[in-house]
Amino acid sequence: MLQNILALAQRWWTPVHRPPGPTWSLIREEGMKSKEFWSLEFPLKLAEKYGDLIYISLFKQHMVVGPEIFEYILKTNHKNYHRNPFFYLKRMQPLFGKSLLVTEGSYWKHRRKIALPAYQQGAIKNYAALMTNEANALLTKWQTQLPKKINILTEMTLLTLKIALKMFCDRSFENAVLISLGKAIQFCNYYASNTVFLHPLKPTLGNFRFLWYMKRIDGFVLQIIHDRRAHPTETFDLLNLLIAAKNEETNEPLTDADILAEFKTHIVTGHETTTCALSWLWYLLTKNPKVRATLEAELDAVLQGRIPTFEDIPNLSYTKAVVAETFRLYPPIWSVARTNLETDWINGYEIPAGSQVILHLYALHRNPRIWENPNEFCPERFLEPESTRHPYAFLPFNAGSHTCIASHLATAEAILVTATLAQQIRFELPWRTKAIPEPCISLKPKGGIKMIPKRRQKAQPLPT
Repeated sequence: MLQNILALAQRWWTPVHRPPGPTWSLIREEGMKSKEFWSLEFPLKLAEKYGDLIYISLFKQHMVVGPEIFEYILKTNHKNYHRNPFFYLKRMQPLFGKSLLVTEGSYWKHRRKIALPAYQQGAIKNYAALMTNEANALLTKWQTQLPKKINILTEMTLLTLKIALKMFCDRSFENAVLISLGKAIQFCNYYASNTVFLHPLKPTLGNFRFLWYMKRIDGFVLQIIHDRRAHPTETFDLLNLLIAAKNEETNEPLTDADILAEFKTHIVTGHETTTCALSWLWYLLTKNPKVRATLEAELDAVLQGRIPTFEDIPNLSYTKAVVAETFRLYPPIWSVARTNLETDWINGYEIPAGSQVILHLYALHRNPRIWENPNEFCPERFLEPESTRHPYAFLPFNAGSHTCIASHLATAEAILVTATLAQQIRFELPWRTKAIPEPCISLKPKGGIKMIPKRRQKAQPLPT
């Protein structure tokens, strides 16, 4: 007993060689001066002053913004770094349930293996036509009666929700249903990302709204599951993969609750990342007319007025570069949290066991040590060979074993939707419009972005 007490005392009193970082008083003083201090510029300012590994004593966090340390944590010593329980269990699990997104170990591997066929190259190829058909239907709606002003986040949410539901369960729904669903998802994403305590017994207005919206989302998804069970199909889609799957331990079919957690996770994250990426892409193109002109020239030359296909993607090199540069500036997964199981040493600094380690992908993608003119929108940088940069310098969908399962799907969807719409439509920003990043589960423009869609000169309607 005495030995345990002495060991504990030694642990508490032995000094830890921490990485450099801001003091509590500095954060308090700077935070009082400017609200911008607490924005996404915060890690960039810290990285400029303290380097690629920073200790923030106020939050007891280790922040990583350098590719070498990313590689070490996500690849070299990944077995020592698991998903942080606070971020994934306390904040994400109330929204997604016990699903692929929040679990670890054999359970996570089993659920990923079930869903993986829905995200492989052959499946993505089959999805391509429905992606472009939905994008062309939106284009037809705009061309029939061109709206004076739209919220691009709302429009892209509707578009990507339609695509996700068609891909994953072969269902179509009215716009009013999808608008209601999209509103519920956006609120729950925001609340789960920005609320410290999510608990059904905490009597706050925010918690009541969260639970009410969650009930609506769950009811929508459960109805789809019940309809499929009542009317089975031979369709190859994610829902049928989940219904046919067996529980790893009992070898029994997955329950409705199991399928609900997984299917909801894929629907929400499957459309959310692409929604945010496309919204930022249109915003960046309006701010960079030369890039937009180069993109349009490639689309006109390669597609010659027709709807793009999956086979066109390799030939749309500049379009792919525009999508990649959008992912760099506004990564769909903007940060991930890890906890080390055992004490570790990085760059000569001690990382005690159980530490909270934040891998900040937004700051990684704007690290001036890696990227020239890091805040500029320059797709040309992705036309250069990948060997010219560190392999862990560009990670829009994380890396290692927990790389986003939908990374290839989201990239293909962004390219095909961009190629379909940009042939016919240009967006303009109303005067003094400025998009503000809002860190939720994905990095979205706060409140959306108001835009004015206009027909391109001499553009012809796409054949159906």
